[in-house]
Amino acid sequence: MARLAGALALTALLAGCVRGHAGALGSVTATISEEVPTVVTVSWDGSIAAGDTFVEYGLDSALDLVTPTGTGASATLLGLKAGRTYSFRGVTVTADGERLESATSSVDLAPPPEGLPAFGITEYDPSQAAEGGFLLTSVLMAGDSYAAIIDRDGDYVWYLPSTDELGISSTHLSYDGHGVVFAQNDRDQATALGSIVSASLDGTHYQLTAASLSHHDVVELPGGDLAYIGLDTREDIPFEEGGTATVTSDTIGESPAGATSDDQARIVYAILDDYPHTLWDICRHSEVEAYDTGGVDWSHSNSLMYYEPDDAFLLVSKNLDAIIKVDRASGQQVWQLGGRYSDFTDVDGDTLPDGDWANVDGPNSTWWSHGHMSDWWDGGFVMFDNGYHHDPAQSRAVEYSYDEAAHTVKKVWEYWAPDLYFNPLLGDVRKMPNGNYMVSWANQGMLTEITPAQEVVWRASATLGAGTSRVHYIPDIYDPLK
Repeated sequence: MARLAGALALTALLAGCVRGHAGALGSVTATISEEVPTVVTVSWDGSIAAGDTFVEYGLDSALDLVTPTGTGASATLLGLKAGRTYSFRGVTVTADGERLESATSSVDLAPPPEGLPAFGITEYDPSQAAEGGFLLTSVLMAGDSYAAIIDRDGDYVWYLPSTDELGISSTHLSYDGHGVVFAQNDRDQATALGSIVSASLDGTHYQLTAASLSHHDVVELPGGDLAYIGLDTREDIPFEEGGTATVTSDTIGESPAGATSDDQARIVYAILDDYPHTLWDICRHSEVEAYDTGGVDWSHSNSLMYYEPDDAFLLVSKNLDAIIKVDRASGQQVWQLGGRYSDFTDVDGDTLPDGDWANVDGPNSTWWSHGHMSDWWDGGFVMFDNGYHHDPAQSRAVEYSYDEAAHTVKKVWEYWAPDLYFNPLLGDVRKMPNGNYMVSWANQGMLTEITPAQEVVWRASATLGAGTSRVHYIPDIYDPLK
């Protein structure tokens, strides 16, 4: 009986929702964000009634979407498709259950900027793909680059350009999930223009942080500080084979958000100071000049993650084929996983085919070839294996489990790029909440969702000439870390 009474009460309330209350809150206004032109704040007269508030909205005349519930007479709409028209109305539900609506209005959103490439959906199996959601990535072009969010239709719902036509090699969610951070720098590092952009999803916050030698990756830390990979060039560095060289390697730097000078950064870890081994001739990729620094490109670190349970960084060196764990407080190297001096062994004895790089060394052989990564969790990680030294060169996405106490690692899943595709730059893979994998194929400008059974169940491809970098699946744009 209690359940039936509750159902009848709900029915009565819903019936009240559609009789006689439309327009009770008066008119509504829509304000488009100056920073992000797909973000709209809807507001109405809050003096009419107090209660739980939200906005119902949708494409054209539909009102099939709803914002999270609040108490103020406004709400910000996220996830809107650029170049489309949305209808909306404000709603207040009073303490006694009465529902009051504003008048219904509409807003036209500007199309994406000219030159921002379109994404086409060329494959989609809704029975196996994750339901809905959004993809945060970077769109790389010859001129401006963009941090961007697309929906499952491939439509832009959020975008922000770099400054000064700098390249964006990585874009991540902020620590609280309600914003993004990205590193931007000169593609050739010929000028020290690197910086870090922090921006909120709702368009209310935008901040630059000085990091002139930053490159490749950045992460926001608890408390708001920003950690990033930085270039470090020094002369007369000895090699175990004999002789010295000018070497460009990497540091982990940490700066307060909004820092206006590199002098405000703390160097947590420097490979040339803190790596516990003498440098050696790794492979042909470590012998070329690093950007425009005059030093050989020895370590070429390209990925940085923060593991909060241990207050530690995970630094990925492309040329070392290694993940290096660094204690944040002390700056001490804790261990190395992969590469010549790996502290971990593979329980299956899995190694890559022989190549021309010297860090293949007995039981500590590397398990990927010059990869990139963004996704690490307790007991596992996924790697985008670019595959420089595979024979033939071929890229893949691969998942490993690891046991930190036993110092063992085990491959649990992989997906080789079809048609022997080799992706030389960037690339990323993340494990999704439904167990699938989202992969960014960088140079191809392609994002794919792949099942554990290696089936592609969703594919978005950008128009020719654009690339994608890191990728992050967002199930709910109002609650990105859900």
